[in-house]
Amino acid sequence: AYTFFSANPTLLAKMFCSEIFGYASISMVVRLVAHYGATNAEVAKTARKGVVLFFSLVVIEGKAIKGAQVRGALVFLAGTAVFVEAKRR
Repeated sequence: AYTFFSANPTLLAKMFCSEIFGYASISMVVRLVAHYGATNAEVAKTARKGVVLFFSLVVIEGKAIKGAQVRGALVFLAGTAVFVEAKRR
């Protein structure tokens, strides 16, 4: 292990940052569940994944949004709205 990390000195710092962000992520999800309930926490987690996907495709890679992606986003939003409304009742 010593020789590996000697050859890749920044890897240890990256692993440490990954562990810190992983702990923070889990801590935030637990707080979401405790405050809003498991269902709403799952909706928030799923929405975050959609935003990250959009951000990585459009902003970082500069790809154009196609019709199928817009339809998929609309189906996702409609499903989420129905789910939240059903839970609210």
